[in-house]
Amino acid sequence: MHERGMPIMDHEMLVTMIEAIAASGAQAEKIRSIQSNLEMVMLQGTQSSPTEAQLVRLLKAYATQGNWEQFWETWSVPARYSQRRGPMMYREVFALSSQTRNKARCIETLRKCVQEMRLEQPPVLPDNTVWPNLKACIWTADPDAEHISEHMVSRGGQSTESHKAANTEFVRMLKELEAIRRSI
Repeated sequence: MHERGMPIMDHEMLVTMIEAIAASGAQAEKIRSIQSNLEMVMLQGTQSSPTEAQLVRLLKAYATQGNWEQFWETWSVPARYSQRRGPMMYREVFALSSQTRNKARCIETLRKCVQEMRLEQPPVLPDNTVWPNLKACIWTADPDAEHISEHMVSRGGQSTESHKAANTEFVRMLKELEAIRRSI
């Protein structure tokens, strides 16, 4: 391929090879070493960022492998190139996290990503592309957040259990995101 002027180590080739390794389920030391070398070439040996679609494919591959360290490394790639993460990346990161049904994983994802959505230029809004998976992630992190949010009653200065519960992180997050949704 190189003799024909075709790039042999472009992002598409590297992503495809990493996906294949992840899909194989192979865990041998040699395979892990090969994957690590491919990741190094992709993240350090190229002058451009993979496309958002390629990054989403990598996120899926790493989630399949349970390789959350590399998952978050991939998540941070666009920022290194001063590029925006789009709704597709946010949708997938929330979907992949919620599919684990792991409370700690969803808490980590929400804490990392919800604020970053707002900081993207332009901001990524919790529209119908992102919202179902984002809400599923919130539900996994705090199954009571939606119920508490829906049944909150303002009690003035009184301190009640429902008022205390309403101040929990994910109830507040849910209310803020729903307010943004109403404005779009």
